[in-house]
Amino acid sequence: MSTLPIHFGRVGAVVLLGALLIRFDPAPLAAQETGDPLQQAQRWLDAGSPEAALDIWEAAQDSLYFQGISDPRLGIAYIQTATEYSLDREYDTASRLYIQGFTETDMDRFGDTVEEEVRRIQPLLSEADSAAWEALIEERDPAILLELRRFWINKDPTPTTYENERLVEHWGRIAYARRTFTQAVNSPYRTDDRGTIFIQFGSPGRRKAGSLGSDGSELRRWVSDRIAREAIARLDPNPSYEVWVYDTLNPRELIYFLFGNQNGTGPFRLVNGVRDLISSAAMSPSSRRLTPGNIRAAHFMELFYYADLSAIGGEFSRRYATLEQVWGQAESRSVTLGTGGFPPEGSLAALSIQYDQVDQQVQQDPFRRPYETEISDLEDVATVQLVATQTRILSDENEPRLVLTALSAPRAQQSTFDSIFGLGLEERGVLHTLLVRDSTLAEVGQLVGQDARFGRGGVSSFTLRHTPEPLYFTMVAKEVGTERRSAEIIRFPGHANLPPLPPLTTAEDSLEISDLVIGIEPHEGLDETRLPFPVVPGEVLWRDDAVLAYLEVYHLLVVDGVARYRASFQVLPWDEVMDEPIQGVTPVTLSFDLESVEPTSRQVLNLGIENLVPGRYQVLITVDDLQRGTARSRHAMVEIGSLRPRR
Repeated sequence: MSTLPIHFGRVGAVVLLGALLIRFDPAPLAAQETGDPLQQAQRWLDAGSPEAALDIWEAAQDSLYFQGISDPRLGIAYIQTATEYSLDREYDTASRLYIQGFTETDMDRFGDTVEEEVRRIQPLLSEADSAAWEALIEERDPAILLELRRFWINKDPTPTTYENERLVEHWGRIAYARRTFTQAVNSPYRTDDRGTIFIQFGSPGRRKAGSLGSDGSELRRWVSDRIAREAIARLDPNPSYEVWVYDTLNPRELIYFLFGNQNGTGPFRLVNGVRDLISSAAMSPSSRRLTPGNIRAAHFMELFYYADLSAIGGEFSRRYATLEQVWGQAESRSVTLGTGGFPPEGSLAALSIQYDQVDQQVQQDPFRRPYETEISDLEDVATVQLVATQTRILSDENEPRLVLTALSAPRAQQSTFDSIFGLGLEERGVLHTLLVRDSTLAEVGQLVGQDARFGRGGVSSFTLRHTPEPLYFTMVAKEVGTERRSAEIIRFPGHANLPPLPPLTTAEDSLEISDLVIGIEPHEGLDETRLPFPVVPGEVLWRDDAVLAYLEVYHLLVVDGVARYRASFQVLPWDEVMDEPIQGVTPVTLSFDLESVEPTSRQVLNLGIENLVPGRYQVLITVDDLQRGTARSRHAMVEIGSLRPRR
């Protein structure tokens, strides 16, 4: 492995942006005006010329940027207008100006603008990230600018191009939501709550909309007295509703979103459940005077509303079946015993409270809430499969190194493993590019690997000096050998973002270990000279292959010509919803007593986990220097498949 030096600094980013700006006219005619660019551009928008408005914002933002300042309002206005008018030729500039607007931003002046943008992104974040962003924005901490830029840079499906398609998709969804979901203005996007869900997850798989109410057959079925039916109908505001159903947000069950008029006549919003749509008049004890059976009108409403919603299935259908049974049993008893034909209110109230409590707790129950925080139509569109890893090591000279490995292949109608090893795909290949960004996320360099043709194995490896300055890496795998294909087909590369890691310690009196590399033995057809370690890493490993762990141990204490240490493994089944080990399952444990005549030892160990149930696991290793009495631990995640598929 050769070592590739990287030099850091803002100059590289400025040169890169300078080269990018050659593609644009810095002083279009519309931008020759003077004054506030937002007001100037608005006049052009009002006159029906969005392109002229874009010219003004671009020139103004570029002028500010080269003065070392930025105005986030300009980039937001640009991408908002470009997506609203579907000006797709402007999307590369829109992406650039948006990110540029959150660089060197004056938080005292533009803090409110930044906060508004944070509110538009928070629905896409995990709870932990949202809370962290909230703390930063409350303090007007400039660190929020880095987080905002990093979020969208990491989402970019084509990191080597100017356009950030995921950012454009996000603002395109905002534009659609603002035109479509307009029954209220209660979201960060100036839409009703449907806009927020649409921007998060896109269109639902199924939806049902209409008005809930007691004016149909259900009312006549359960209430025979005409006067009582009229009284119930007067108490029912027939709220509008809409239900969205997603089948990909949680691996355990379907996810439903219920929207409707709060309290029956209030704003149209996302509600917890049916009870939120019932009017206060129907909930009042005094409503018993107007309904038969001395039952609050709300319980009639629940029966009728669940009847309307039961066609959606799932929880709505189950609840209606339960209520129908309770009401039906009361009706049967009335025929036999001559009673009033209505269930006791206590029974209905107990069910109502139970359902309401479940609805209230859904957001706190990880098994019943969305597993994803956002879904993009750009997911799984890459034409290249990519496994990218970064491994911290120490060189023979005891200097920190970072080894970045890419293993990839074009997607094909065969297994991931077989396609990676080039079976029948020798005409195509993959070109790996490593993008390097500094602590401000400014791009400071690109490293290009060899063209990885499949007959030699689709592998590239980059070894860098590991400096204390945080570095952000993006590995990009672009398919090559496809020039004869239609130019109209968008070829999305595979890419992976690798977060900063601190370098390993070089203190020779302190035990240190490398990161774990989990994988399998190199198979025939793969060019092993490109592998930095004698293990092929993978996202999914198969039980019919020996699963290996590669580890380097440094600074062992050598006594009487030998160092003795113990490597202990635990393989823990992992709950992806809870993001923690599955409770109550005994982990697989392995232990190896090893020796070395040198302070440094390199080992490939067979984990022997061929009997594991397929699923996700955490591999935890602890190395004990038996002569020094110190220990060091590392962990890695791995997916175990059942049997490797064959063509």
